[in-house]
Amino acid sequence: MNQTQRLFAACAFALLLTMPLQAQRGGRGGNGNANAGEIRGRIVTSPDNKALSFATVRLYSASDSVMQGGASSGEDGSFTLERVPFGDYYLTIKFIGFSSKRVDGVVVGPRARRVDLGDILLDADQMMTESVVVEARKHNVEYKIDRKVINVDNDLAASSGTAVDVLENVPSVQVDIDGNVSLRGNTGFIVMIDGRPSVLDANDALKQIPASSIENIEIITNPSARYDPDGTVGILNIVLKKQAGKGNSSLFSLDVGQYDRLGGSALYNVQNESFNMFFSADYSSGSRPGTELNRRETYVEDLTTFLASEGDGERSRETWGLRAGIESSISAGDKLNFQAEVGGRGHESDNNLQFTEYSSIDPTETVYSSTQSHARKGMHYSSTLDYTRTFDSPRHTLTASLDYQRREGDEDSKDEMFDIDGTRIFASAHTEDGPSERLRSSLDYVLPFSESHKLETGYQGRYGLSEDVTQSFGYDVDASDFFREDEYSYTTEYVRNIHALYAMYGGEYGDLGYQAGLRLEYTDRSVETQDGADVFTIDRWDLFPSLHFSYNLGDNLQGILSYSRRIERPRSWYLEPFTTRTDAFNYRRGNPELEPQYSDSYELGLMKHIGRTSLSLEVFHRRNENEFERVRTLLDDTLNIFLNTIDNVGDDAATGFEAMADMKLFDFWGVSLSTSVFQFDIEKYVNGRTEKHDSFNWTGRIKNDIDLGENTSFELTLNFDSPSATSQGEREGNFVTNAALRQMFFDKSLTAILQVRDLFDTANEESTAVGNGFYSYSLEERAAPVVSLTLRYNLNNFRQKREGGGDDGDDF
Repeated sequence: MNQTQRLFAACAFALLLTMPLQAQRGGRGGNGNANAGEIRGRIVTSPDNKALSFATVRLYSASDSVMQGGASSGEDGSFTLERVPFGDYYLTIKFIGFSSKRVDGVVVGPRARRVDLGDILLDADQMMTESVVVEARKHNVEYKIDRKVINVDNDLAASSGTAVDVLENVPSVQVDIDGNVSLRGNTGFIVMIDGRPSVLDANDALKQIPASSIENIEIITNPSARYDPDGTVGILNIVLKKQAGKGNSSLFSLDVGQYDRLGGSALYNVQNESFNMFFSADYSSGSRPGTELNRRETYVEDLTTFLASEGDGERSRETWGLRAGIESSISAGDKLNFQAEVGGRGHESDNNLQFTEYSSIDPTETVYSSTQSHARKGMHYSSTLDYTRTFDSPRHTLTASLDYQRREGDEDSKDEMFDIDGTRIFASAHTEDGPSERLRSSLDYVLPFSESHKLETGYQGRYGLSEDVTQSFGYDVDASDFFREDEYSYTTEYVRNIHALYAMYGGEYGDLGYQAGLRLEYTDRSVETQDGADVFTIDRWDLFPSLHFSYNLGDNLQGILSYSRRIERPRSWYLEPFTTRTDAFNYRRGNPELEPQYSDSYELGLMKHIGRTSLSLEVFHRRNENEFERVRTLLDDTLNIFLNTIDNVGDDAATGFEAMADMKLFDFWGVSLSTSVFQFDIEKYVNGRTEKHDSFNWTGRIKNDIDLGENTSFELTLNFDSPSATSQGEREGNFVTNAALRQMFFDKSLTAILQVRDLFDTANEESTAVGNGFYSYSLEERAAPVVSLTLRYNLNNFRQKREGGGDDGDDF
């Protein structure tokens, strides 16, 4: 940590210590001023009495209509105006899509220091109700203080498949041909489900969650100190659907399509005054055939060797899951919540390639073929127990949590090569078995000093243990049999324990909202081989500050400023202290000396509502230190063999902006436009030399929502992705078009959605890499377009909650 960061951390910590004292002096209804009081109330919608967050509240003097102050309503619709001098006032309340409201006769005086206006109802704007006869549609993306909320139900093309399919149409997110997700060009993010870290790795988790069970997706690029700091570009929080009202309700879906696509999900919920219980089940399977083309050149003095491969392959997947939970109030101030999950996953890939090899000295072509197969499967389990104690107010709470997770993984791969006559000339096999277990405990305390100021603090502990048994097998051509290669077979144990203390203080002063946080973490990690000959340990302390500010500029314009420091810790297989053969031309080796990657992220955002149009602009800068990436080096120039490892290759920075416009062109036609533009600069030390790369990157999305009738709608989405620099080369850009048609039947109880993905077969993956003594080119294409049909049935009027995930979503 450099001198500037130490100074920043010290200032943040000092701010945490002094803020509670300031709030105690002046934040309790004007107790610091004998001639002042406070006004409070709650903004709700009419006629359904739902809380309305982020409504603009203004206070005016009744005598001269001079504005005296203002506030924004919180997640629960409540607001508080503090230190209001004695006098007569009136209030105005405004929110996009609702008629403005004026509340007269508000008097603050010696006998009425605390004025409670109760629930203030806002009616839907007549202009909005005339154009939306069936039901009001939320904006595709909603901006809150610390996150973007993607409303999944607005995206017809995301109604089937998995969370990966949903993210294909999300601003800031890119999805490659294999379904791997990146955020602002970086894969360093973590996935949470209802505010809890997933038992699976990020991309595995996203491929497991069915789209039909997702309520919304929250993108948190600058999380507060309350959250784990893992993931250099932030958090993707998947909020699952839940029943909002009392009674019994169910939701069913069926998904079928090309390439053996089959899926389904079911959700049952029962809720009354004393408990809320749910059960859910899901299943998904499918495959995706495709082709690949590879070119490789190696250079040794005057000799150039050429290797080309071309062929086809298929990737398939099968996942299933069962979830259940119950939330019960055991007393007026005590609540218990228990959830459990079990699931399985399986992924397979098979490739058949034709190879051609020759050199600059000998142009005679050697032709041979190969078959490659890879399978990965396993079960996962998790259970969670929460206890929440509510004290003198609903915002004064103590929560204790215990979370256990176990993940099993079995991996098998085989590579076989045949000469032109079909005789097997090489074969290798590889297996890896590794269960992992994680236990998480936390104690979180929230102390409100007033309606708009609060302190949050707590302890969080993470304990992880995993074991990988790796075996490599060679092939004896004479004996026509496989044999174990001891030099490439190992058993490795990984232990990682993390202890964290955090504190945050936040509040509002008029139009200004603020929050300062600081997180202290201690990491104890060891990597040990079976015989104990190699042991690699880390004992490290880290500080992670965070700052958030918001300011209401009036006239439906809001500004946000934030900063956070985060970390990307190496995955277990990145640390493997041994070499493993993966196929005839490639070896893999981990790096137990790998250092974590750190990131400093700054963001400035503006949000504006004009009638039925929502506009947003975000400017960001992110700098990564000690970035680790996969590095390829030529291991044997005579046999054209490469070693793939991972190393801390240097630093990079991304600076740019994101802009979005969500508007109604006509009553029947809505358009959402978004773009992300950034400059990507890389300075890295690879293979003994310093390399600098830069690229101008951009992504764009145009989403059209067209109402064709009361129960019929059509959606057309165009996604653009520019080329981008990598540590050793460049990845080409692409363009993808998706379309969907929705029809509702039986008073909207049954919904049918027909969709076509990659309409023009343009979602290809093309890249080049250049290193010391080599050049490589690859092109992958997947079969397209892909057609699917989804049916959803809503039993007993399943009504979804519209709030955030595992926490209140109100970092202020």
